[in-house]
Amino acid sequence: MGLFERAAARPPENSLPSDFQQWAEFCGFAHCGVLCAAQKIMLLKHAHGIDVETILKSISTSDFWAGSAAGDEWIFLERGSERFAGFLQFLGSVAKEKSERIAILRLRENPAAIFFTYDSSEFQSLPNEEDFRRALLPILESKKNFFFRAGDEKKISGLLGSAGAFLITISLDAALKEIFSGEEKDFFSENPKAKEILSNAIFEEFFFEAKKIFPWPDFVFSKNLSKINIVSILAQKKFEDAARKKIFDASKKIFTASLATKIEVDGFSRKRRAEEIFSYILRG
Repeated sequence: MGLFERAAARPPENSLPSDFQQWAEFCGFAHCGVLCAAQKIMLLKHAHGIDVETILKSISTSDFWAGSAAGDEWIFLERGSERFAGFLQFLGSVAKEKSERIAILRLRENPAAIFFTYDSSEFQSLPNEEDFRRALLPILESKKNFFFRAGDEKKISGLLGSAGAFLITISLDAALKEIFSGEEKDFFSENPKAKEILSNAIFEEFFFEAKKIFPWPDFVFSKNLSKINIVSILAQKKFEDAARKKIFDASKKIFTASLATKIEVDGFSRKRRAEEIFSYILRG
């Protein structure tokens, strides 16, 4: 089954219908996102495998996409073509250098939403457009829940045992602050909604990476979309350095190396009582 055909297929049973990143990974997309309308501009609201520079470059006019991504069918572009060159403006320096192909599909009109993917390898057969929209749109329309899910408290209590769990906090505050105080700081001051959307897109990408570093039976939560709280049943104190390295390596997929150093990792403090753990989670 080709990459795009998998995208139109039903996701695996254990996938969360609100998780764009999990859907994209299951489908095999290396780099993809969904641009959505915010007032008179378009920007990436959902992103998978996309670095911060490219996310910031997604800011564009609705008029551009109305003309360049018109119609209900796939738009498929290859490096060397005139149309391909016109879309390079939306890619960061690394993506711009490596990307060979771009595929675009308008998902809906009001509010506007456009699927955008690029890669260095060859895309396989394109699925039927309506099948693709039918598979993806419900995921985009579902509200993502970063916090407690029904039954998590009971699951954590049942898994604790005598060893308890390690509590770990990852903060993106400093990195996000630097990102939005750069060259475009005046634009973001005047367009706080755009800043919020892009900040959330960056955070969702990193949150997905954190969940891969701390898989079940570990629990990964967030309350304020800049800080991640982890209850790790599996972690051991002697593996703290290795876990910190995994977090740093994951952050470099999205952030520059200098920004990645600003991501703060605190904790690895052991708690044995369930009440202490739930208090930590509820504090955010």
